[in-house]
Amino acid sequence: MQLYRLVASCNAGTREGSLQLSWSPSPQTGTLAVSVDHGAPTNFVVEGSENMGNGSALVVKARASLDLTGLPIPVESLTITGLFPGETLNFDFAQLPQDARRGFAGCFPAHSATARR
Repeated sequence: MQLYRLVASCNAGTREGSLQLSWSPSPQTGTLAVSVDHGAPTNFVVEGSENMGNGSALVVKARASLDLTGLPIPVESLTITGLFPGETLNFDFAQLPQDARRGFAGCFPAHSATARR
């Protein structure tokens, strides 16, 4: 069973936002597709290596996290496919509080597609 974490952050000083997806227990390589609010998917390549997060010198020859650069904050959902065979992830953004949504607004690209219901 895989576990996932999606972290959205906004640097108030620079107005730069980021979405980072991380997963465990298996590092991966390949391509995944990300769809914001049921729109056309954007492909991200998962490649390279990374150090273990526990401070050890071990280098893993795959990735366990990825920055989803250039995506807007979803109105309804963020859907990810292709990371692990046969799995689709769906992160629900519909219940994101309005004050949080306003806080992210200046740090992410404008949402270019209307969400489908």
